[in-house]
Amino acid sequence: MTDIGLIRPADGLALSRDIRQRWPQTSVVVVTGRHPESALAVPQGAVFVAKPNERRLLLAFCTG
Repeated sequence: MTDIGLIRPADGLALSRDIRQRWPQTSVVVVTGRHPESALAVPQGAVFVAKPNERRLLLAFCTG
């Protein structure tokens, strides 16, 4: 799970793309409270969750 707004020079979207490319079997959840999903280039296979969100929703993604 990564937030898009990481401390510079880190980038949550770049991190999620790297993870999906290197380890395609790894699940990735991308969260943000600042950007609409339609404006983001979330990698294929990753899940987008807007903030604020409910803890049980995140747990469902993390536990499969």
